[in-house]
Amino acid sequence: MSTLTRSDGTQFVMQAYRELLSGKKKSQLVQEIRLLAEQQGQYVRLFNKGQGQYEAVFSTDPGYLLGETVSHYFDSPENLIYCEALPDSAQVLVVVIRQGSVYIDSQLLSSNLQSELLPLMTGDLRYRIVTSGNVPLRKAESFGTFRFPKDLIESFEMLEDSLFPSLPALKSLQLQPLPLALKAENLSVGFSTTAIIVLVMTLVVGGWWLLTPEQESTVLHQPILRKITNPYSGYFYALSSPAPDQQLMELVKTVNQLYALPGWQAIKIVFVNQEYRINLMPDGGAMSYLHQWAHAHQYQFELTPHGTELVLRSRLSVRAKPRAVYSSEQVVTRLVDQLNQLLSHQAVSLGATQQRGNVKETQLMIHLDAVSPGLLDLVGRQLSGLPVALSSVTISLHSGLMSGTIQLSVWGR
Repeated sequence: MSTLTRSDGTQFVMQAYRELLSGKKKSQLVQEIRLLAEQQGQYVRLFNKGQGQYEAVFSTDPGYLLGETVSHYFDSPENLIYCEALPDSAQVLVVVIRQGSVYIDSQLLSSNLQSELLPLMTGDLRYRIVTSGNVPLRKAESFGTFRFPKDLIESFEMLEDSLFPSLPALKSLQLQPLPLALKAENLSVGFSTTAIIVLVMTLVVGGWWLLTPEQESTVLHQPILRKITNPYSGYFYALSSPAPDQQLMELVKTVNQLYALPGWQAIKIVFVNQEYRINLMPDGGAMSYLHQWAHAHQYQFELTPHGTELVLRSRLSVRAKPRAVYSSEQVVTRLVDQLNQLLSHQAVSLGATQQRGNVKETQLMIHLDAVSPGLLDLVGRQLSGLPVALSSVTISLHSGLMSGTIQLSVWGR
């Protein structure tokens, strides 16, 4: 979660956690909202969607919801892409409304805008597109810019002035402390007059029994609270790993570093559980030099029955928490087509698909055949912004080229 504050001090909240809650009794609904607030933030807004459904929005920061505010400004369109260049920076403000709900509200580097919008190009929804300032998303593609597929554009507008400085601060879209948010939707669980009378009578009767000598002891049982499990927990856990495009970029840097190692050749690399294990063979180099080089470059030096190995832990941090759940079939289809085209052969094979709560996990393997480090980096870029987790990489190296496999899992509804 992040915030963006205007010059007048008005604070807008981005990347809030959203979840649709439905089909529950009032007490269960309140309990789940309280549980989510403990995990996602105590500033809350609840939107009654009718038929017992609520969209619950949580944040650790107070302020106005940016995505909903932009949607309101444009009369709540069903599908909207809004991009605004922020002044004196290389960043863009991005809001995407998809099927009436906030899909993206974020600020990011202009160079990352295309990859952020890439998953939207896999569907068949038509978007109203509005831009402000010098953003790379254009109606007609030119050098350094990109355009949305024509069949997915409902309309394309360019504003003369920035929208953010004049966005209305609507009370109806302001995050509230949890008790106020519950009260606003009549979800506060309190005691009715009848309940109070019953409680008083119970205390009176209970007191009389306490004063009776023949009273038998009563065992009080602690009420059992139902544990609420988030049906998307597997999705968020799987995508809490580092981003796969960054992992392959790190792998490429590691390979290039090993190519520059004098007197030794890396012949095999296995990457699993955020750790590289590298098999080497001597090419006129001394063992003592390799040991010194490994220590200087933060590798762990090991002698095994299979030969000399270097071990290196990945230095990447986890990616940002996903803000939406994509269509698994659409992501897989688009990824297979892109990778097969990039690698010039049937490079992708699909494995099993398993249901994980409300989402599915599909196994996918990329087969590499004598690819260069530069081409592997391009493979990684195809994974940017997608709900994909990298499980393992196994490659052999020969004459500066790599062959092997990359094991991925694709997550989505």
